[in-house]
Amino acid sequence: TYVDGMVFDQILSDTFGSEFGVHGVAVDSTSLLNNRLLITSEDGGSGLRGLNGQGLVTTSAPLQDFVIWDKVVYLDDSTFLVAGTFAIQTSSSQSPASPSPQIVLAHVYWDGDSTAPQIVRQAMGNGSEIHSIHATKDGKAVVSTNEEFYIISKDSVQVLPYASTTMVYESEHDRAWLFGERGSESMLRIDVASGETSTKKLGFPLSVSPTSGVIA
Repeated sequence: TYVDGMVFDQILSDTFGSEFGVHGVAVDSTSLLNNRLLITSEDGGSGLRGLNGQGLVTTSAPLQDFVIWDKVVYLDDSTFLVAGTFAIQTSSSQSPASPSPQIVLAHVYWDGDSTAPQIVRQAMGNGSEIHSIHATKDGKAVVSTNEEFYIISKDSVQVLPYASTTMVYESEHDRAWLFGERGSESMLRIDVASGETSTKKLGFPLSVSPTSGVIA
C-alpha cells in the first residue's frame, strides 16, 4: 500500500487482493476504534474505503466516472464530508482531452462495519477548485472554493456567494477568514454558527499570497 506516493508501513488488505493507493484519510473522532475513511486510487479511478482500528479494510464504494476525490473530513454520527472534482466537457468546441472541472461534495456514511462506505448525498457546486476545507469544533465543516463558501453539517449545506483564494479557520471563535488575490486590500470574516459576515480592511495590500490553515 502506498500513501501519497510513499510506501506505507501498514499493509492494508480487503482480502480480495486489491491494489490501491491512499491519498486522503479522515478519522471518526467519536469512535473507540478510530474508524477511518480513505480516499483511494484504484482501477483507474478514485475510490472510498473504510478502515477500522482492528485493521479491517472494506471494499470501495462504487467508482464514479470522471469524479476524482481530493479531500475528506469527519463531520458527525459516522458521517464524513468528501470533496473533489467532476471533469466535464462543457461545450462541443472544448477539447475532450481538457474538460472543465466542477467541484463535487458528498456526505459519506461508514460506521466501521465490513460493508463499503455509502454515499448518502452528493451535489455539484460552482467553481473549479476547492482550495481549503476544515472540520470545525461543532461537527461541521467549512469549504472554500474559487467561487463560493460552504458551511456543511451532517444534515445541511449552506452556500454563500463569496469567492476567495485562501481560507483560514479560527477554531477558538469558530470563524473563517477569506482572502483574495495578492494585492487585496480587505478580507472577509464569516461567523460559522450564524453565517454572518463582515469585511475587514487591511492596513496595507497583501504583499504575498496567503496560506490556508487553522489557528486555535
